[in-house]
Amino acid sequence: MARIGTVYKKITANGLVVNNVPYKKYDTPCWEGCCENELRIGIRTSHQVAWLLRHYMPNQGLIVYNFDDWSEDIETIWREELRMKQEARKNG
Repeated sequence: MARIGTVYKKITANGLVVNNVPYKKYDTPCWEGCCENELRIGIRTSHQVAWLLRHYMPNQGLIVYNFDDWSEDIETIWREELRMKQEARKNG
């Protein structure tokens, strides 16, 4: 299976929407010619979208977020929250 491009889709949860989430598009071998191409979201992107939907957007009062707007500032906040969460797990 070979990667053939990127597709941008929206993800919705609890009335919140994240637009332009990148999915990797792979050709799916199908002997009958009936299969659609497979879309996969990266693990990092999946975690970022989950964080946006569960924490960032509700705390900022946002209903719609464009994933293209992910910036260094938001990356810093996301990484800091991940670090704090990992430390809390270590310390019990």
